[in-house]
Amino acid sequence: MKEKSYKRMLLAVSANNNIAQLIVLTGKIITYFVYAFYPLLILYLAFFNRSALWYVVLVPAVSFVAVSVVRHLLNMPRPYEKYDITPLYNKKTKGNSFPSRHTFSAFIIGFAALYVCVPLGIAVFVFGTLLAVSRVLCGVHFIKDVVSGALSAVIFGVLGFIVI
Repeated sequence: MKEKSYKRMLLAVSANNNIAQLIVLTGKIITYFVYAFYPLLILYLAFFNRSALWYVVLVPAVSFVAVSVVRHLLNMPRPYEKYDITPLYNKKTKGNSFPSRHTFSAFIIGFAALYVCVPLGIAVFVFGTLLAVSRVLCGVHFIKDVVSGALSAVIFGVLGFIVI
Protein backbone atom coordinates (compact mmCIF):
# COMPACT_ATOMS: atom_id res chain seq x y z
CA MET A 1 0.00 0.00 0.00
CA LYS A 2 1.37 3.39 -0.95
CA GLU A 3 1.90 6.10 1.64
CA LYS A 4 -0.90 8.32 0.38
CA SER A 5 -3.41 5.45 0.38
CA TYR A 6 -2.36 4.26 3.82
CA LYS A 7 -2.60 7.74 5.32
CA ARG A 8 -6.01 8.29 3.71
CA MET A 9 -7.29 4.96 5.06
CA LEU A 10 -6.01 5.66 8.58
CA LEU A 11 -7.43 9.19 8.51
CA ALA A 12 -10.85 7.87 7.44
CA VAL A 13 -10.84 5.28 10.22
CA SER A 14 -9.63 7.66 12.92
CA ALA A 15 -12.08 10.40 11.85
CA ASN A 16 -14.91 8.54 13.59
CA ASN A 17 -13.79 7.88 17.18
CA ASN A 18 -16.47 5.21 17.72
CA ILE A 19 -15.34 3.21 14.69
CA ALA A 20 -11.69 3.62 15.64
CA GLN A 21 -12.38 2.37 19.17
CA LEU A 22 -14.44 -0.53 17.81
CA ILE A 23 -11.59 -1.60 15.51
CA VAL A 24 -9.03 -1.43 18.33
CA LEU A 25 -11.32 -3.27 20.74
CA THR A 26 -12.16 -5.94 18.15
CA GLY A 27 -8.46 -6.63 17.57
CA LYS A 28 -7.73 -6.87 21.28
CA ILE A 29 -10.72 -9.10 22.05
CA ILE A 30 -9.90 -11.47 19.21
CA THR A 31 -6.25 -11.62 20.28
CA TYR A 32 -7.22 -12.47 23.86
CA PHE A 33 -9.84 -14.98 22.69
CA VAL A 34 -7.48 -16.86 20.36
CA TYR A 35 -4.63 -16.87 22.87
CA ALA A 36 -6.96 -18.15 25.62
CA PHE A 37 -8.59 -20.69 23.32
CA TYR A 38 -5.31 -22.41 22.41
CA PRO A 39 -4.34 -23.60 25.92
CA LEU A 40 -7.93 -24.71 26.46
CA LEU A 41 -7.69 -26.77 23.27
CA ILE A 42 -4.45 -28.32 24.53
CA LEU A 43 -6.02 -29.06 27.90
CA TYR A 44 -9.03 -30.67 26.22
CA LEU A 45 -6.75 -32.87 24.09
CA ALA A 46 -4.65 -33.85 27.12
CA PHE A 47 -7.75 -35.47 28.60
CA PHE A 48 -9.69 -36.65 25.55
CA ASN A 49 -7.40 -37.11 22.53
CA ARG A 50 -3.74 -37.55 23.40
CA SER A 51 -2.85 -38.73 19.90
CA ALA A 52 -3.75 -35.29 18.49
CA LEU A 53 -2.10 -33.42 21.37
CA TRP A 54 1.45 -33.66 20.04
CA TYR A 55 0.52 -32.29 16.62
CA VAL A 56 -1.47 -29.44 18.15
CA VAL A 57 1.48 -28.50 20.36
CA LEU A 58 4.47 -29.15 18.09
CA VAL A 59 3.27 -27.78 14.73
CA PRO A 60 2.39 -24.31 16.09
CA ALA A 61 5.48 -24.21 18.34
CA VAL A 62 7.99 -25.11 15.62
CA SER A 63 6.35 -22.88 13.03
CA PHE A 64 6.10 -19.94 15.46
CA VAL A 65 9.84 -20.14 16.11
CA ALA A 66 10.56 -20.31 12.37
CA VAL A 67 8.37 -17.30 11.60
CA SER A 68 9.89 -15.37 14.51
CA VAL A 69 13.43 -16.02 13.24
CA VAL A 70 12.54 -14.88 9.71
CA ARG A 71 10.77 -11.81 11.07
CA HIS A 72 13.78 -10.91 13.23
CA LEU A 73 16.21 -11.35 10.32
CA LEU A 74 14.11 -9.22 7.95
CA ASN A 75 13.30 -6.60 10.63
CA MET A 76 11.02 -4.61 8.32
CA PRO A 77 9.57 -1.28 9.48
CA ARG A 78 6.00 -0.79 10.59
CA PRO A 79 3.64 1.66 8.83
CA TYR A 80 3.98 4.27 11.58
CA GLU A 81 7.77 4.16 11.20
CA LYS A 82 7.85 4.29 7.42
CA TYR A 83 5.05 6.82 6.84
CA ASP A 84 5.18 8.97 9.98
CA ILE A 85 1.60 8.23 10.99
CA THR A 86 0.02 7.73 14.39
CA PRO A 87 -1.48 4.27 14.92
CA LEU A 88 -4.90 3.99 16.54
CA TYR A 89 -3.35 2.74 19.76
CA ASN A 90 -0.07 3.48 21.49
CA LYS A 91 2.47 1.19 19.85
CA LYS A 92 6.18 1.90 20.04
CA THR A 93 7.64 -1.33 18.62
CA LYS A 94 10.30 -0.70 16.00
CA GLY A 95 10.66 -3.08 13.07
CA ASN A 96 9.64 -6.74 13.08
CA SER A 97 6.54 -5.98 11.06
CA PHE A 98 6.83 -8.71 8.40
CA PRO A 99 5.21 -11.17 8.73
CA SER A 100 2.51 -10.35 11.26
CA ARG A 101 2.87 -12.76 14.18
CA HIS A 102 -0.60 -11.93 15.49
CA THR A 103 -2.10 -13.01 12.17
CA PHE A 104 0.22 -16.00 11.88
CA SER A 105 -0.63 -17.15 15.40
CA ALA A 106 -4.38 -16.86 14.86
CA PHE A 107 -4.18 -18.83 11.62
CA ILE A 108 -1.86 -21.58 12.89
CA ILE A 109 -4.13 -21.96 15.93
CA GLY A 110 -6.99 -22.13 13.42
CA PHE A 111 -5.23 -25.06 11.74
CA ALA A 112 -4.77 -26.74 15.12
CA ALA A 113 -8.47 -26.31 15.82
CA LEU A 114 -9.32 -27.52 12.31
CA TYR A 115 -7.29 -30.65 12.96
CA VAL A 116 -9.50 -31.38 15.97
CA CYS A 117 -12.89 -30.01 14.86
CA VAL A 118 -13.60 -28.51 11.43
CA PRO A 119 -16.32 -26.00 12.47
CA LEU A 120 -14.14 -24.78 15.34
CA GLY A 121 -11.20 -24.31 12.99
CA ILE A 122 -13.32 -22.36 10.53
CA ALA A 123 -14.51 -20.08 13.36
CA VAL A 124 -10.90 -19.38 14.39
CA PHE A 125 -9.99 -18.61 10.74
CA VAL A 126 -12.82 -16.05 10.63
CA PHE A 127 -11.50 -14.46 13.82
CA GLY A 128 -7.97 -14.53 12.36
CA THR A 129 -9.16 -12.71 9.27
CA LEU A 130 -10.87 -10.04 11.39
CA LEU A 131 -7.70 -9.71 13.46
CA ALA A 132 -5.61 -9.24 10.31
CA VAL A 133 -7.95 -6.51 9.06
CA SER A 134 -7.86 -4.76 12.42
CA ARG A 135 -4.02 -4.80 12.48
CA VAL A 136 -3.93 -2.98 9.14
CA LEU A 137 -6.73 -0.55 10.03
CA CYS A 138 -5.01 0.28 13.33
CA GLY A 139 -1.86 1.32 11.47
CA VAL A 140 0.48 -1.29 12.96
CA HIS A 141 0.90 -3.56 9.92
CA PHE A 142 0.90 -3.35 6.16
CA ILE A 143 -1.40 -5.56 4.11
CA LYS A 144 1.63 -7.59 2.98
CA ASP A 145 2.50 -8.26 6.64
CA VAL A 146 -0.84 -9.82 7.51
CA VAL A 147 -1.16 -11.68 4.20
CA SER A 148 2.31 -13.17 4.64
CA GLY A 149 1.46 -14.10 8.25
CA ALA A 150 -1.67 -15.92 7.10
CA LEU A 151 0.09 -17.61 4.16
CA SER A 152 2.95 -18.73 6.40
CA ALA A 153 0.40 -20.36 8.70
CA VAL A 154 -1.29 -22.02 5.73
CA ILE A 155 2.03 -23.47 4.55
CA PHE A 156 3.04 -24.69 8.02
CA GLY A 157 -0.51 -25.86 8.76
CA VAL A 158 -0.80 -27.90 5.57
CA LEU A 159 2.68 -29.37 6.00
CA GLY A 160 2.31 -30.06 9.71
CA PHE A 161 -1.29 -31.21 9.98
CA ILE A 162 -2.01 -32.71 6.54
CA VAL A 163 1.20 -33.79 4.82
CA ILE A 164 3.21 -35.10 7.78
